Formats: sequence, structure tokens, C-alpha cells
Amino acid sequence: MGVAVVSYNTAALLRRCLHSIVADTNAPMLVVDNGSDGSADIVRREFPTVRVRVEENRGYGAAANIAVTQLETPYVLLLNADTELTPRTLQALTRYLDQHPRVAIAGPRIVNAPFSYSDIALAPCPLVARAPVSTAACPVWPAIMATTCGIASRLGPP
Repeated sequence: MGVAVVSYNTAALLRRCLHSIVADTNAPMLVVDNGSDGSADIVRREFPTVRVRVEENRGYGAAANIAVTQLETPYVLLLNADTELTPRTLQALTRYLDQHPRVAIAGPRIVNAPFSYSDIALAPCPLVARAPVSTAACPVWPAIMATTCGIASRLGPP
């Protein structure tokens, strides 16, 4: 699973986000910086294994699309720079998607610092899109500390 992070004026947050990812995996990572506050320089200097692209700011969606198309992995975890992964999040999401080939998108549980669940996480089941819709039991999900959502998606047909 590759990790894509979109950044715009989030240098301090991005540093924490990348530390949490690098500490847990050697997965391919790409930061798309929307031409902001020096975030790209921080990535190049402090995270040499993370690729970075500086783009004209055409919005989050455009940057996310660039990131997803640039990562050559079967799955991509799309994060905002204000997220921090808990240990083994990527492993758990990858394992779940591998074991459920009809699942197209999965989102980890969202936990606000210091470890209080967000309103989204209080739903009976995290965001899981399926084709077709299934009533399968909800799995136990890893958490990301976040103020926004992380989404892992399958690229291409199962």
C-alpha cells in the first residue's frame, strides 16, 4: 500500500504525519505540495525516502488525483497532513483489502488526540464501500489520529 499526503501550508503538521508513517513502514510515499510554505523542502531534507511533487494549487482533489496516479501500488492510503498513523495501520488495511477482494474502499477509525473518538468513529462501522453492498460483520479497524479522514482504496478491478 502506498501513502499519498496532500499538503498546503502545513509544514509542522506534515512533519509529524510523515514521522508516524516512516516509523511504521517502508511503503512508497508521495507528498503533493500545493506550492505552499516550504513543506517540500522539509520533505526533501528530512525524509529522503519520500517523493515530493510541488504543484500549482488547484485544490485538494487535483492534488489527490496526482498522488494516486503517481503511486504504483495496488492500494493507496490518501491522507491529509494533519493525520498521524498508529502502528500497523497500513498492515491492517492491506490485509483487510487483500482478504476482501470485492471491497473497493476502506477507512480506518479516526481518533482525535489525545485518543478520544471522533463523531465519525462512533458510527457502528467505519467507512467501507463495497460492490455490491454487503451486510458482512464490521472488522476491527486500526486507528489514525486525525482531524480529517484517511481513505485506503483499491486501484483497478479486484
